[in-house]
Amino acid sequence: MADNISIDETQSFKKIAIDTGIKKATGELIVTTDADCIAQPNWLRFIASIYETQQPKFIAAPVNFHREQNDFERFQSLDFIGMMGVTGSGIYTKIMRMCNGANLAYPKTIFQEVKGFQGIDNHASGDDMMLMQKIAKIYPNEIIYLKNQAATIFTTAKPTLKSFINQRVRWSTKSKGYEEKQVTLILIGVWLFCVSIPFTFLAALFFGKVWLLLGFGQLIIKSIVDYRLLKTTSTFFNRSDLMRTFWKSSMYHLVYIIGVGFLGGIVKKYEWKGRMVK
Repeated sequence: MADNISIDETQSFKKIAIDTGIKKATGELIVTTDADCIAQPNWLRFIASIYETQQPKFIAAPVNFHREQNDFERFQSLDFIGMMGVTGSGIYTKIMRMCNGANLAYPKTIFQEVKGFQGIDNHASGDDMMLMQKIAKIYPNEIIYLKNQAATIFTTAKPTLKSFINQRVRWSTKSKGYEEKQVTLILIGVWLFCVSIPFTFLAALFFGKVWLLLGFGQLIIKSIVDYRLLKTTSTFFNRSDLMRTFWKSSMYHLVYIIGVGFLGGIVKKYEWKGRMVK
């Protein structure tokens, strides 16, 4: 693999590796995952089955965390399960197409048709959503989500706050390169709503009870939406145990959304896989 990567190509090693593998692949369907992931026994069988029966141009499949050691890791698992719910519904409604590179599949011919990562290869990340959006631009009705618990790929949550923030800032910064701008607008809208909550409580100190009630109303709305989403998705993935941390995780979630959203807008470089990228 090292022979295929020149020394000045410092931003897109993963895309170069995937592109090199696809060029050498002789099969019809390309399936991708990450080196730190664990697949279930029938993972490829389910992907092959849905491909053969529906002939989609892009398959997004679920990813979960497992083997949590503490509440911080359980918070990440619950948050990630919620993302899978948003991913599935977003693809189904075509409003907010999302995916995770740890569990994807697409025909080799389609990858070649959209010219692979050409045009998005200047981003350190984006081998998943940016590629999906390139394909969706040509085939908007042929992107599917494999809603099957047995097709889930597992990985581990980040063990430290630093590694967690670096991961989420990386995800946040790549939104600037999304082809489907409505995804970015929805993410900004969610961030603005979360940012408004502490400011509403701050305003209550100066403008009285109405603002205090408004702040509690915002928290109640967020909690109801989050609870319904997470209850549904955690049950589907047989992880209802994670709901025991819901209220504590809700506080983490508000702070993390505000902080990571802010950093994603200003950070130019971040650490990923032991190296600094931008």
